Amino acid sequence: MTALNLKIEEVKSLENEDIQMQERLFNEWRNLRKQRLDEQKKDLDKERRLKIIEEKKEYLYWKEKLLFFFENENKILEEVKKVEETVNQLKAK
Repeated sequence: MTALNLKIEEVKSLENEDIQMQERLFNEWRNLRKQRLDEQKKDLDKERRLKIIEEKKEYLYWKEKLLFFFENENKILEEVKKVEETVNQLKAK
């Protein structure tokens, strides 16, 4: 056997080992990729749900203001008068 033939046989003997290593690395990469995508999806879903909650809070805040407007009408009118007085004072300066 020549040196070339010996090297060819050596490469052939390592071929299966290299294939198995590539398969193992690919599977690891695929699992890691799936894990990261799942984490990203979970984070995006959480973000979306938090946004919905914030929008509902804002809606309920204004709905409460509207529902209790007449109960708090005097208080609100006093606040408006104070603001108007402050504006008039600032204009006078």
